[in-house]
Amino acid sequence: MITSLNNIPLVLNIEVSFNLQSTTDKQTWRGQLVAVGGFDVANTYGDVLAVHNNMIPAVAKKEPVSLTYIVIRTADGALRPFATDWIEESTFSRTDNVEDIQVIIHNVNAAASANILGVIRDLGYEVTVVS
Repeated sequence: MITSLNNIPLVLNIEVSFNLQSTTDKQTWRGQLVAVGGFDVANTYGDVLAVHNNMIPAVAKKEPVSLTYIVIRTADGALRPFATDWIEESTFSRTDNVEDIQVIIHNVNAAASANILGVIRDLGYEVTVVS
């Protein structure tokens, strides 16, 4: 199962925006990420097969039951499913208010530093090392 898009971890309750690789749907979708799952989850929120057939041919030929899906809550309160393969990855962005924090860790060796950074990444945060 896919766990990130465009280097953004798929964690619940973040605000996202993206465009689809669709032959008909050219809008930018925005909403709160409320679920990540398979076809069975996504199909309860909408007619996934109908939308899938409107994707560009390279995407539409994929088997919809084998894809990973996200569900977003749009501004009007609707819950809408999207396969991660439908999303034009370079357009996927996090739009909620996020801030950068700087953490300084003193007196650690390379192995301990790698372990600490791994734990932070596993929690879904983006890490940049500045030395």
